Amino acid sequence: MNPVTAGRCVRAPSRPFFPPISGGFQGAHDSGRQRLTAEDRKLLLFTRLAEEQQLTPYSLAFYMDVVTTGTVLGLRYTDSPERVAEVLGPDFGENRFGEQSLGYSYALPEFFWDRDSVGSPWAGHHFTLQVHRLAHRKHKVVDEAIRARYGRFAPRLRFEKLRRLLERRGVPLLEIPEDPANAPYYRTFWQPDSQVAVSVIGCHGEYSTPDNLRVGDVYTIQAPLTADAVAWRRERAA
Repeated sequence: MNPVTAGRCVRAPSRPFFPPISGGFQGAHDSGRQRLTAEDRKLLLFTRLAEEQQLTPYSLAFYMDVVTTGTVLGLRYTDSPERVAEVLGPDFGENRFGEQSLGYSYALPEFFWDRDSVGSPWAGHHFTLQVHRLAHRKHKVVDEAIRARYGRFAPRLRFEKLRRLLERRGVPLLEIPEDPANAPYYRTFWQPDSQVAVSVIGCHGEYSTPDNLRVGDVYTIQAPLTADAVAWRRERAA
């Protein structure tokens, strides 16, 4: 974790934000303990999956599904505005930026499109989960379609817990170089298969991070962050 001096971030060499999570099951045994059989491993796996299903009403399952699949209730960033409204409902804020950019805001999820010209079809650009908005504890932050499936939402999402549960699924999150404009206050972790990026509070900075979030809280979840974009970040940071 980045050191903090007098409440301000201190730039330091990048290092893992959280200790690595060891995957798999213990193969060796202490004295008097037998090696786990295949059936034992299956039982432990089913127990872990059952624990994941009991995460509601605090809905870590929602975030895990988004990071694993790169979708929101099955919606991909490439889906049309009509399809998004069909799944998430008509209660959204519409944001237009000229005639070539469009956004639908459902407070927690936001979808964005662009197009070449008026009359051209909208092409999906990205979606973002504005997780930080939950800390304001307003009821309407979570869309009814999401709440109906996943239940109530906690006001904050701890990255360490999310990462640990994803590791159990075999879904790693890799730290990648942060945009210099956001470092060291934010850190980004990337899921290569789903191309989902998780932005995390790295350390507090006046006017740089929300006062109602703690170090280690998730700020946003966004997709896609392509492999080319990640390679460009790494080259720039080298």
